[in-house]
Amino acid sequence: MTPILGVIDSAKTGRLGPTFNTWVSNVIRSTGNINIVAQGNAIPSTGVLVSAGAGAGMGTIPSWWIQDGTGTYTQKRAFTGLTNWGIENATADTAGNIYIATRSGAGDNVAAKINSSGTVVWAKNINAGGGGASGFVKVSPNGTRVIARSAVNEMDKFIVLDGSDGSTIYSRESTSRATQNGYIGQISDTKIYIGGYERDSTNQGFVRQYTTSTGNQDFSVWYNDGQASVTTTTFFDSSGNVYLGGYHDSSNWFVKMNSSGVLQWAKTFGGGQQFPNMGAVDSVGNVYIQVNNGTVAFLVKFNSSGTVQWQRTMYGAASTSNCGTVVVLNDNFLFVTFSSSDGSGVNAYQMIVPTDGSKTGTYTVGGKTITYTSSSLSISSKGGTMSGSQGSSAGSITTTNAGLGAVGTWTNTTGLTNI
Repeated sequence: MTPILGVIDSAKTGRLGPTFNTWVSNVIRSTGNINIVAQGNAIPSTGVLVSAGAGAGMGTIPSWWIQDGTGTYTQKRAFTGLTNWGIENATADTAGNIYIATRSGAGDNVAAKINSSGTVVWAKNINAGGGGASGFVKVSPNGTRVIARSAVNEMDKFIVLDGSDGSTIYSRESTSRATQNGYIGQISDTKIYIGGYERDSTNQGFVRQYTTSTGNQDFSVWYNDGQASVTTTTFFDSSGNVYLGGYHDSSNWFVKMNSSGVLQWAKTFGGGQQFPNMGAVDSVGNVYIQVNNGTVAFLVKFNSSGTVQWQRTMYGAASTSNCGTVVVLNDNFLFVTFSSSDGSGVNAYQMIVPTDGSKTGTYTVGGKTITYTSSSLSISSKGGTMSGSQGSSAGSITTTNAGLGAVGTWTNTTGLTNI
């Protein structure tokens, strides 16, 4: 994930409202409007926002939000002509073009590029055999390459598209095993990372590194400590170190490996299959991730050696929450998002928090109460190795043009509050 290079007022925190059942899944830098902070579905008759799950069958349409460098919400856009569609990922390049992954109830898997004016540049229906889920779309910072995923019956493929026109450059199977689910992807101008799980009998959580220009696989590894596992997040830093998170049968895990796939350190978290979520790395190698203990989202800081520096919980009035994202604004501040219940619905929040862990307290933002406080989640060092995983294979994906229609502008969100 590319760090945001702009500066947002360090006191700004907000609720993405007036909403309920919204969720937050991606934050990324672009130029001008720099943060895409949330995505969900908008009900056309009311403009109320609901999640993809809550909105299924309710005549919902894909929508997303954009924020500028001062923390002001500048746009709220949606595909006004789509019904019963869910949006699964949104991202941006450094020129401000937006890329989304969306799918219909009929199983159309679509990756699309929308320019900063809200015009669809291209939209591709990605067919991996019919139906399935288009789980992510990611773009290289320079906007020249886009990766997208299509899945049918746990047989995943990913495709690399030309950023300018959406034409296919190459495609790959996520793995060559009988069952595969490569639902996590990241791309830089030089490397691609695909993570997920594969199995012939038991799940293996894997990550694969490819060369962006050619699609050649550099390495394929999985975290092996004697348990079945699933990889649920992967990201990398400017030095080429790679970070993986996932879960076992009864705990969560998070590891750091170098650019050659060699394990540097591993951590395990108590709790069930509430996996580590997106993370970020600052300029000196400190790592920030979110993880859920089953009911509440935690924000955790490690130093470059894997030593826990601090932990914080984030939750709303009902004392429950789900992980969102964390992005390094600079070495002093983080941009954090999460979703939490107020007892009647789920609200999406953003917070600017200091990297030294000094901020705590309970605040009212957008008419809702949120608490950000010091707390403790059981984290311990873990053994294991990065073992060689079965390689991926060539995979053909057919793409056709998708008529998504016009992008409409909706009312702006509640905005931000000084706390």
